[in-house]
Amino acid sequence: MNLYCNATDVLLFTMLENDAITYRNIPEKHLNICLIYRNEDKLTESNKWALPGGFLNPDDDINLQAAALRELGNDIGFDSVFLKELRTWSNPNRDPRGRVISTSFLGVVEQGFDLKAHLRIDKEYDEVMWFNISVERVSQPAILEDSDAKLIFSEDYELRLTNGDTTLTEHVRKTTTKSKSIARIKYEQLKNGAIAFDHAQMILDAYLYLQENIEGTEIAFNFLPEYFTLTDLKQVYETVLKKELTAANFRRKITQKYDMVLETEFITHPPKTQKNDILKMEGALSAFEKMLDKGLEKEYYEQAFELIKAHFNNGDHSEAATLLEDSAHILTQCNQAGLSKQLHTDYKKLKMIDSIKTQNFGHRASKYYTFNMKWNLPLEGSMK
Repeated sequence: MNLYCNATDVLLFTMLENDAITYRNIPEKHLNICLIYRNEDKLTESNKWALPGGFLNPDDDINLQAAALRELGNDIGFDSVFLKELRTWSNPNRDPRGRVISTSFLGVVEQGFDLKAHLRIDKEYDEVMWFNISVERVSQPAILEDSDAKLIFSEDYELRLTNGDTTLTEHVRKTTTKSKSIARIKYEQLKNGAIAFDHAQMILDAYLYLQENIEGTEIAFNFLPEYFTLTDLKQVYETVLKKELTAANFRRKITQKYDMVLETEFITHPPKTQKNDILKMEGALSAFEKMLDKGLEKEYYEQAFELIKAHFNNGDHSEAATLLEDSAHILTQCNQAGLSKQLHTDYKKLKMIDSIKTQNFGHRASKYYTFNMKWNLPLEGSMK
């Protein structure tokens, strides 16, 4: 190994449900982090759990983020992920192999991401698993220095990571030095546990960053599929922040004040369409088809999709697919290729919505929303 090496480590988080049901009749969610088990006799810090990551390849990686994505692809077979650069770790003793300077990245994948479905483990690793992460501050801030020039205080945290019968417990001290407008943070592992290198310190740093910044960024939306209910989104915030949010205030801020989401036409429990109503819709579609030469292509497209949606929501998927192809063909023949393509796009959305496992266990319908891609302003204030 060269005297100096650059490396990356990825703190990959997701949300996983368990069997418990909240008082609001929805499954409990827990924040989870991905760890890799290092084989005995094959790697430094063997028989320990570690973060996904590896060394920068100067020939292939144009930057550190590219290296992080490549390593994710190598370790877990998945490199399409939200990444945020967090911190550089340069303690000379952090790696027994030599002077390794690592940059940590916060990563987030959609809730319920199946590691086993994407796994591409090479011979260096035995296992890759999600661990339920719990972080508790176990001491009040201890003032180490308080003067006009600077303030130094420390806080001790306990990290508990669990997966089935496997539990990893680490104790980390965070020391903050504030002078004028500058704050410096230092982490120290109080005991050597089952997590390799200084990765327990990285985990605490990423966890605290997530808590402090989830309200002011788009991070929360990366835990969710493209379409979600406000209950889904609110539960992500509550799980990370470890506090309950007022439903009405949360809805108002998300949908109105901050304009972070867009309401869709889809709902969680679409009602079935009666046979008589289906016949009426078919009659209306036939009438619009006869008047296509009068410039009613858009009206035909809208009626066709309503009928397709009615068949689909009734469970008649083959009927919906046949009507889709017939209607799209008619629109194409009328020189409306754009509307024909839109019809196929709408149908794909319909199928995507149907595949989402809704958290609404009752019979009350909830609207689906999607992230407003034009929103790019930081939030002010709290979701509380």
